[in-house]
Amino acid sequence: MRIAVVGLGNMGQALAGALARGGRAVAGWNRTPRTLPDLAAAGVRLTPRLADAVGDAEVVLLISLSYGSTRATLAPVEALLPGKTLVQFCSGLPDEARAFAAWAAALGCGLLDVGIMGYPSDIGSERVLLLYDGEPALFARLCPLLAPLGPRQRHVGAAPGLAKTYDNVLLARNYTWMMSYLQSAALARAAGLDTTLFTDIAMDLLGPLFRNIERAKGEIAAGHFAPATQASLAVHEKALATVLEVARGSGARTPLLDAAHAAMRAAIAAGAGDREIAACFAQFLPPGEAPAGEALSD
Repeated sequence: MRIAVVGLGNMGQALAGALARGGRAVAGWNRTPRTLPDLAAAGVRLTPRLADAVGDAEVVLLISLSYGSTRATLAPVEALLPGKTLVQFCSGLPDEARAFAAWAAALGCGLLDVGIMGYPSDIGSERVLLLYDGEPALFARLCPLLAPLGPRQRHVGAAPGLAKTYDNVLLARNYTWMMSYLQSAALARAAGLDTTLFTDIAMDLLGPLFRNIERAKGEIAAGHFAPATQASLAVHEKALATVLEVARGSGARTPLLDAAHAAMRAAIAAGAGDREIAACFAQFLPPGEAPAGEALSD
């Protein structure tokens, strides 16, 4: 199938180049004409006219800043779109994704919406995770075509907005983890430690962290937070209180740890002091919402 890539910024160039190097027939268009010798050398047919790129394509990859800018870009060529499959890569809100899906359906277009967990330099490698929503049969048909974008491509459901919801929630995790590392590195510096050695040791401890997350996953899914077999929440709270005392002595600022300590204390006050640390999950839910099942059942 012939592919058009609409939008040749950093991500668009990475997508177009990976597809062309993977043997796909790719045409590329950018609103502002650009000289892109690397793409031309990879086999991308660059065209100054959007109609030429879109008109010959069966699949159109859309890479822009927003759903609104995508609609504005495509407005002059809407008559060429019925029967084509659109693959939308922009960032945005789930509600915007649903509105865009309704617009695409009204035009008679197939649609896959994509959340990209990675940077342009990650495209084509195992470092990037591509999350798609849309009709499962359409994903199954296009997945081999889009395989050069990376080996980790995952369909998260048919409903419009799912890919963008996953994208935003996973970014929340990424930012929280990154800021947590930066905060702990700052504490290491303030306490007089070598931050490079500290980071190396911290990386060695990722295994136990991931095992805790794996255990918490099952408890969250069941809505059942079992009595602790390794370390109770009360034990964790005392350990974190000691950490905060060290931080105060060093002068380091610890807003994330302060929030974590507050969540632990609230969970203990709710009766979860003898449970595993996963019992703090309830402290981050919307007010009034309880975990599924009996959160504190034996």
